Amino acid sequence: DDIFRGLLRKLPYLSRRRGVDHVFIFSDQGFIVNFTHTFPSWRDEIPHSIFMSTEAFTPGCGPSCFSPWKDIAIPGHIDWERMKQIR
Repeated sequence: DDIFRGLLRKLPYLSRRRGVDHVFIFSDQGFIVNFTHTFPSWRDEIPHSIFMSTEAFTPGCGPSCFSPWKDIAIPGHIDWERMKQIR
């Protein structure tokens, strides 16, 4: 958490608009590690920023980690065989 907070302090324009003009990409590692574990103060530090994540509903955090009005869910990898099954 301290590392992420330190990195945010180095972003000169983050506080200009309270982070609404910043995009952060988070890749969820399933139930073992996710950004809510590695950066628990995200709600205090960057609540207004846009999040791009491979999961809309992060395990261990649920729907409150995803705001459909500002965040973007990136589809995970789907191989060709699975894509044919979806169609």
